[in-house]
Amino acid sequence: YFRRAIAIEPAYFDAHYNLGRSLLRLQQTDEAIIEFRKALEIDPSNAQALRKLSDTLLEQARKIESRGNGNQ
Repeated sequence: YFRRAIAIEPAYFDAHYNLGRSLLRLQQTDEAIIEFRKALEIDPSNAQALRKLSDTLLEQARKIESRGNGNQ
């Protein structure tokens, strides 16, 4: 649904943001980050998208750090 909406209207903030949230639930973190960034390109001051992106990046960094320490 969200991908179709984006195909029709590439500057549709809600579609990018909600696609990012859906991708997170599917544990597709890299793809989710891309969608949150696209949403923020459309609306740079959106606090929800900024928070979701920052939380996602922080969680990703923690996972990478944990793997580096051998604590999978």
